[in-house]
Amino acid sequence: MKAILKFGDEEQDEFYRAVHATEMYTVMWELENTLRGWVKYENHNFKTPDEALDGVRDTLNQLLTDNNLEIGR
Repeated sequence: MKAILKFGDEEQDEFYRAVHATEMYTVMWELENTLRGWVKYENHNFKTPDEALDGVRDTLNQLLTDNNLEIGR
């Protein structure tokens, strides 16, 4: 299959999202597997909901960094 996407100069954010969609999918897949492990195997040290949310946020940010991605573009 072949596709051609065209973006104007004012569509830099849309271009970024289209070009990095595969990496974003990978981040979401890895985050899902991490969360599944935390729930299924209780392999975490969270004592409060706030700690758990901080853990999710830290994990997401690390996955984004590892994949050279920026969120909010």
